[in-house]
Amino acid sequence: MGGRTVLPLLLMERMKMMTHLQPAMLSNSSSSLSLIWGPPGTGKTKTITVLLWLMRKLKHDDLKEIYLHDRVRKLLVCFAPLTGWRHCLSSMYDFLENGYSQYLRYSEEQKEENKPSFLHYTRKKLDVIYPELRRCFKQLLFHVPKSCILEVNYNNIISLLELLEDFNTLQRKTTRVEIKEVFLYKDVPRKSSMGILPKTVITIGKTRIKCLELLKMLLSCLKLPITSSKRTIREFCMESASIIFCTVSSSSKVTSNKKLELLVVDEAAQLKECETLIPLRLPALKHAILIGDECQLPATVVSKVSS
Repeated sequence: MGGRTVLPLLLMERMKMMTHLQPAMLSNSSSSLSLIWGPPGTGKTKTITVLLWLMRKLKHDDLKEIYLHDRVRKLLVCFAPLTGWRHCLSSMYDFLENGYSQYLRYSEEQKEENKPSFLHYTRKKLDVIYPELRRCFKQLLFHVPKSCILEVNYNNIISLLELLEDFNTLQRKTTRVEIKEVFLYKDVPRKSSMGILPKTVITIGKTRIKCLELLKMLLSCLKLPITSSKRTIREFCMESASIIFCTVSSSSKVTSNKKLELLVVDEAAQLKECETLIPLRLPALKHAILIGDECQLPATVVSKVSS
């Protein structure tokens, strides 16, 4: 009961300590080791939560989204050579650039009674390519750090998704004649079967050209893995992560990460010294915070001599 009544005071004191710790942990010129001790119910776990929130301003609303095996499973589709990000970009670029010539080749292969109109062809084609691209890049933006995508590519992806949404919506309002002019539009004066082009055709045509420009830039500048190997994707996730939740023993698998500067160990008193040394060997580590209570959860020692 006594421990519960002092909880607000203890939390306030720890919050003050976090405020003092944060500049030191963000500094590149110093290292630090901190201990947070307290009996049950005094807010040690809450302190960890507040600390992580201060350091990264993250809310893990759905913990399933940050499980490594779940992330690898979703990125496996996004990185695959035949279904991944580059395939989606290339397919969309080829469709927007050569959609009408693709249609002519396709219609030549069909029987006369089965030939679809170009309007039907474009809508059916877009209904396949666009959702795949949108789904792929939404997964990438969620599961891949912005530092790996790069700021300029990140902004271009956001712009591309918005423009493609506009293009997908607007092209459904066009006629058979208008959609052909949209795909033949080159943003330069030319003769048209419609005479003076309607504003809607010009608007959709310019949207298509902007999409092509962004697609070309992303195909040239975006550098992400293209692989079907779960092991390669797992290593990519571990190397690029800014926060990793794991046991001290499994921290030996993240030694390739050069970004992790802060270590927080909960229930540190329950660990043997040799176990604590495992995460302390992380190559970029500069600050460590050990949290626990040796009277509550001591280390498990089977040997009577050792204990």
